[in-house]
Amino acid sequence: MAIFSTYPVKTPPDPTDQVMIADSADGGSQKLVSVVDINSNTTSNTFTVDNDSVLGKIIIDVALGAADKNLTLTNEVLTGNQIATFQNASGTVSYISDIGVDANLSAAAQGSISASHTQNTDTGTTGNSFTIDSDSALGKIIVDVATGVADKSLTLTNEALTGDHIIAFPNATGTVALISNLPYLEEDIIPIEFCADGAVAPDAAEDYVNTNAKCRIRKFSGAADQDVIFQWPVPKYIDPAVKPQFLVEYIVSEAVGPIAQIVAFSLAGYSIGTGDNTTAAFGAAVEATSGSVTQLQHVRGTTAQSGDITVTDLAAGELAFFNLIRLATTTDTYAEKVAVTNIKIFWKRL
Repeated sequence: MAIFSTYPVKTPPDPTDQVMIADSADGGSQKLVSVVDINSNTTSNTFTVDNDSVLGKIIIDVALGAADKNLTLTNEVLTGNQIATFQNASGTVSYISDIGVDANLSAAAQGSISASHTQNTDTGTTGNSFTIDSDSALGKIIVDVATGVADKSLTLTNEALTGDHIIAFPNATGTVALISNLPYLEEDIIPIEFCADGAVAPDAAEDYVNTNAKCRIRKFSGAADQDVIFQWPVPKYIDPAVKPQFLVEYIVSEAVGPIAQIVAFSLAGYSIGTGDNTTAAFGAAVEATSGSVTQLQHVRGTTAQSGDITVTDLAAGELAFFNLIRLATTTDTYAEKVAVTNIKIFWKRL
C-alpha cells in the first residue's frame, strides 16, 4: 500500500486534511481518506490509534517482561472479514472458545461455542471433572472436583513468569503434598546411652550382642514404670507452631517375646531459653505404642509415631528436656524387659 498526500498535512493534523491512498492489491485504485482515519503515533512502550481524540482511542501497551518474550497478535488463514469486539467493561478478555459454555447463554448461542481446550481429542468438561485428552490411547490429564464446602475453592495460579515452566508428576500413585503441608520433614535420634536416670531408672547401659549385631542398650522393666531424662537442643529453624512427635526403637532381648501384646512408652517435655532456670514443669505426657505385636527374641521393634507433644514453652534455639517412661503398669502389656536403643524426635522445619 502506498500513501500519497493530495493536500498539505498540518502538524498537528487537521480533521479536514485528506491523503490519497493507493492500494496495489486492487490494481492501483486510489481513494481519499480523512487524516483522522489514519492518525497514529508511537510513544515509548505504547502505540495509540486515535480516530477521535475526544471520543476514544485504542492503545496497544507493552508491559515489562522478560527481554526475549513476545506476545504476537496473529490470525488464521482468513476466508472473510473478522471483527474482534471488546465489551465496555474492565477485566481480562477471554475468547469465547477458551471459556466453555455459559449456562446463561441461549441454546442457540451455546451450540455455537466449543468447550475449553478442544484441540485434538479433548473431551471437554463433563460433570465435576475436566479432561484434556490429547490422545485417547496414550493418556489424559483429568482435573476432578471433589465434594467440599460449597463456598471453598482451589485456585491454581502462578507468580509473575520470566520463562516457561513445567510441573511433572511422577509415574506413581499416591497423594501429592506441598512441602509446606508435610507434617514432619526432620527427625533427630537420641541414643538411649545419652539418657540420664529418671525417678525409677532402668538397667544401666550395656552392650547388646547377637553374633554380628552389637549396640548399646538400656533394658526397661515390664513390671515397673521406669524412666529416663534426656536433653534435646531445639533446632534453630524449627516451626514451633507444629508440635513435635516421637517413637521408641527397641530390641526384644528376652527369650520370650511379646505374643499379641503391647509395648508402650510416654514422653513429656519442657523448653528453656537463655537465662531461664533449667528446671520447669513437664507438659502433658503423650503415648507411643507398638500396638498388638508378636515378636521373637532378637527382633527389632518400634512403637508407632506418637501424636503431638505439647512441650512447655517450646521455642527455636532453646534447650528442651524430656522424660521417657515405659508404661509397664498401665498401657504396656508385655511383662518382660525390652532393650531400648534410640528415641526419635520428629519436627517440622520452617
